Amino acid sequence: MHHLANARSKVGAATTAQLGWIVGRRLPEPEGQAQAQADEN
Repeated sequence: MHHLANARSKVGAATTAQLGWIVGRRLPEPEGQAQAQADEN
């Protein structure tokens, strides 16, 4: 799991869970997700 340790060190995350939280905020929304949320409101 050297690749995870390398990724964690690049973004300053202490754990893999924290890495997911940091990276997840930067991902774009899936296509259609914004439209689905608009339809719910």
